[in-house]
Amino acid sequence: PNANYHGRDTLVIEVSDEGNSGSGGAVSVSMEVPITVKSINDEPVFGPAENREGIAGSVLAPVLVSVSDIEDTLGDLTFTATSSDESLVPDRGIELEPIDDFVRVTIRPTPRATGEAIIRLVVEDLDGATAIREFRVAMSGIAPTLVRQSPGKTVFAGADVSFGVEVDGTAPFEVTWLFAATRDEDPVVIAEAKQLKLTLNEVSLENVGYYAARVSNALGSVVSVPVQLLVNTPPVITTQPADVVASEGTPIRLEMDFDRTMAPGSLSVVWTKDGRPLADFSGPILSKTSAEVSDSGIYRATVIRDTGGLISETVSREVRVRVGRPPRITKELTEPGISEVTAIEGRTIAASFRAIGSEPFAVSWFKDDELIPGADEFTLELNAVSAADAASYFAR
Repeated sequence: PNANYHGRDTLVIEVSDEGNSGSGGAVSVSMEVPITVKSINDEPVFGPAENREGIAGSVLAPVLVSVSDIEDTLGDLTFTATSSDESLVPDRGIELEPIDDFVRVTIRPTPRATGEAIIRLVVEDLDGATAIREFRVAMSGIAPTLVRQSPGKTVFAGADVSFGVEVDGTAPFEVTWLFAATRDEDPVVIAEAKQLKLTLNEVSLENVGYYAARVSNALGSVVSVPVQLLVNTPPVITTQPADVVASEGTPIRLEMDFDRTMAPGSLSVVWTKDGRPLADFSGPILSKTSAEVSDSGIYRATVIRDTGGLISETVSREVRVRVGRPPRITKELTEPGISEVTAIEGRTIAASFRAIGSEPFAVSWFKDDELIPGADEFTLELNAVSAADAASYFAR
């Protein structure tokens, strides 16, 4: 029978001798043979399907598979697809679209998943005949790449600090944090740090330096840019200033000092007098070659540490500066031209003088260059004088 035809027919068989023997002309005989061809459903037929390979996270090109069925049209066929590994390609991530004599298969793997899966296509016609076509999907991993990272940080001593990195690539990752005290040093591994986030508790000067993360997987590794941690500690004053007493017109000098090696950052000194800053003095030494009475007051030095805009300060002890005028005699013991005083025995005599200058004054009287105990006023009185009181007197 002709291909793909079925039904009933009759085969007529006729035999004739064509009159070649005997008499009476040609003699023939015929018979009919009934023929029945039963219908048999032909299975649908798939064409070849190409495998697909890609990098995890990438988009795969659709797979076009030709399909035909002798009895049914493409629109009458039913298509289904399954995956051998739904963690890589879930069944819902396979889309089928019949187009002309093809079915277009769109594959959407799980983001960042790696591995291989067999995609199984099944087509079924109206009579239940099926055909199967399989192809392979393979998704390979990618080496880690740096997406973002924490910037450098400046904090006060005792604070908690965290650094972190974000990477793209195929998990699992192996994380190693590195530390170097300076840019020129070879980094060392921070043994206990295995996560993408590094936390340092109660930092001190020992934590000052550069931090970086190395992230690896089976396909490669990436190292973040080293970022610096600065720790600000209050300055330490090693020498305190001392009180100063000086006469007007003489030099004065206040001196202090501080540790310059402990922590990073710039150091400066601000002097204050009676709580007001002195703009002309910024170092550890405050000096004037000729002091004035107005320089008297309460002085302090403040040492300031500036670490990347983070400020700490330490204030020195309070010191007092006293600048006075030396005393000057304005009234002598005797009148001008008189150098001796004669007294009558038994009488009381008094000698006095006056002085100006910066008080308080300390007055001392002397008799023949010997200090007179208790005589500390501008006036010296001698009661009931006698010959024993005759002497040379002066005051200082």
